[in-house]
Amino acid sequence: MSYTAKTNWQGNDPVTEGDLNRWEQGIKDSHESLSKKIDATEKGIAGGIATLDENGKLKSGQLDIPATPEGTTTTKGIVQLEDSTTSTSVTKAATPKSVKDVKDGLVTQIGTLTNLNTAVKNSTVDALNEVNTKVGTLSSLNTTTKTSLVAAVNELFTSASNGKTQIASAITGKGVAASDTDTFPMLATKISQITTGINGESVKSVIAAETIAKGDRVTTEVFSKLPNPAITPL
Repeated sequence: MSYTAKTNWQGNDPVTEGDLNRWEQGIKDSHESLSKKIDATEKGIAGGIATLDENGKLKSGQLDIPATPEGTTTTKGIVQLEDSTTSTSVTKAATPKSVKDVKDGLVTQIGTLTNLNTAVKNSTVDALNEVNTKVGTLSSLNTTTKTSLVAAVNELFTSASNGKTQIASAITGKGVAASDTDTFPMLATKISQITTGINGESVKSVIAAETIAKGDRVTTEVFSKLPNPAITPL
């Protein structure tokens, strides 16, 4: 029980047993309170009692908290944020902005899935699988090259280009100028311009007819009918 002081003593007041017991109890309580008292030298020091600042909070210098280590790929800890899409650091963390920059870059390079002309649009992999199913197996190509569609198409292009060059050379050899840069319709037109006979008949037919009419020898008259004859008549 707490001590209750009597502060109105008079000179002739009798001292009772209760007063003496109260005094003794007060002395005892004081000793117990003093035994719990913390010396000023123990406050705010290592191993002592922490004190509060003007805001009623513990001072940071009195807290024995170990420093948090830096985080790595194997150790938990503090990491620094880095706003970069090219960094190779394994001790820094990407910011949400850098992650978005990477996503936007991929969309720019690959395109938006919803713009695909495939039926499947939920992922690039599924869309490519759909295309692969429709395109077929590379080993079934009739080209020599079967490693990829690009290689097979390039082989076809080279073959067609070489064929056009040969056709153009043959047309030119027949007296009509042609080039491998001509389109196939242009080459077809030039083929129709080649002179293959006399008055619509082949040279062979004219020679045969005149030979029959003149005898076994091909006469000068026959050769005179040929365009630019290069053979001397017998």
